[in-house]
Amino acid sequence: MSNLGTLRNINPRVTWKHEDENFTPWLSENLTLLDNALNMNLELVEEQVEVGRYKCDLLCRDTKNGELVVIENQLDAFNHDHLGKALVYTAGLDAKTVIWIAEDFTNEHRKTIDWLNESTNDRFQFFGVQIEVIQIDNSPCAPKFNILIKPNDWVRPVLISNEYWQEFTDYLKQHGSELEVLRWQSDPDYLVFYLGYGENNAQHPKYWASVGRSNGYIAANFCLNKQHLTENLKWFSKNKKLVNQKFNEVFGAEPQRPDNPYVVVGVSQRSDDKSEWNSEFEWLRENIEKIERLFKPGGELDFLSGETS
Repeated sequence: MSNLGTLRNINPRVTWKHEDENFTPWLSENLTLLDNALNMNLELVEEQVEVGRYKCDLLCRDTKNGELVVIENQLDAFNHDHLGKALVYTAGLDAKTVIWIAEDFTNEHRKTIDWLNESTNDRFQFFGVQIEVIQIDNSPCAPKFNILIKPNDWVRPVLISNEYWQEFTDYLKQHGSELEVLRWQSDPDYLVFYLGYGENNAQHPKYWASVGRSNGYIAANFCLNKQHLTENLKWFSKNKKLVNQKFNEVFGAEPQRPDNPYVVVGVSQRSDDKSEWNSEFEWLRENIEKIERLFKPGGELDFLSGETS
């Protein structure tokens, strides 16, 4: 058996001596690490933003929905001071998401952040994120973000491995499917199937079908770009009963509506292990093709027409 290294935790203060001088500037340049943990697409707005007599560590924007995000850093255990300041920043900057980053959170603070998620308007999100620094033997230290506290309806991003993506692409070709497989360039870990209509630049398609596989489930979804399709989103809101009826006729069940900024409706089932990938692929192909028939121009749910039921 190969020799295995020893994993150990490093005090974050060894890597970043000061929060404001070291950790905050580092995080502002490495936001993708936090993106991957939170399923966001954060872009920096400003560091050390003045709010009254306080300064917010980082103000960002989640480009998936355009909302402002406050990030409050603490390399020690979380405390009341940082909790209070972050709420001041949220109100003062009109942010909708608050991310507290700390080495650890007490049970009392976890309950408080949980209470905020349960008691505030659904537009607000509060996260408690643990920062770890790990090392294997004498290797370089590596940061790791752990989501300890999150909104009740928050879900992790559904990731697809390179192997799965390639094998499913090959499967579709072998079975003569007309589905066009698009690997979304903005995040190579997502598997996206373009439905063959609407403007698409391989970066931010206007509407598409997506496939995900995670936590023992596979899913086929119909998605809209929330930033550019306000009218279409209104159509789906006004025609919910019609969508439910047509979806039920095609799938034999009402559509699922996961908490995702893009997914409008979807369907999912338990996934198999690798030895049964072919049965997964067949289920996914059939359901994506059903979604395409429902939502393509002139289809049974022609949301592009703008006409309401």
